[in-house]
Amino acid sequence: MAESASFVNAQNSTTSGNNMSGFVAQSQSDMWCQSSTSSNNGSHGYYANGGSMDASSSTSTSNGVFGFFATRGGELGCNSCKSTSNTNAGYAATLSGVIDITVSNASSNKSHGYMCTDTGSISGNAAISDSNTGNGFYSYNGGNINTQNSTAKNNTLYGFYAENMSIIQNGGYTSTSNTAGDQSPSTGSGPTYIGNNNALITTSNSVIP
Repeated sequence: MAESASFVNAQNSTTSGNNMSGFVAQSQSDMWCQSSTSSNNGSHGYYANGGSMDASSSTSTSNGVFGFFATRGGELGCNSCKSTSNTNAGYAATLSGVIDITVSNASSNKSHGYMCTDTGSISGNAAISDSNTGNGFYSYNGGNINTQNSTAKNNTLYGFYAENMSIIQNGGYTSTSNTAGDQSPSTGSGPTYIGNNNALITTSNSVIP
């Protein structure tokens, strides 16, 4: 764990079976944990709580809550990461937390693949959300997901779902074989769709700040 403006280098590490989270960066601290593995922890696999963490090319499996979680301004780099079979979402950002999901994968999680709520922000290209119990990509209550050329498939709910004044930007997306449908809101002629209490999905490649 890195805390109180400290730095920890935990590259190529493995953590498993902890009561709480596997890797933690908080209170303006920094952690490098690239190419690592976190599994079967009681809380999150990777947890950036006001700190900064680079977890590129890492794997998070079968943790008690989220696979990768950024909150309270925490920053989490998940380029080329895999998040599977976690009890809640594979990736979650809330309370101004930020996650880079470029070329990442979320599969078989027991909630959403990628979840963004309460001013959290998730961005990155070519992410894949496959066979999760919730939505593939889910933005709620002021969350902002900006993911271009990404894929949602075989999820129990929608491929892409935004509600309550949140945004999803998914230019070049693929959404297929999701039980509830490809996306919601879906009312309109495109590329912009508005609904679900003033939420917005835009399928153009333009970026909304």
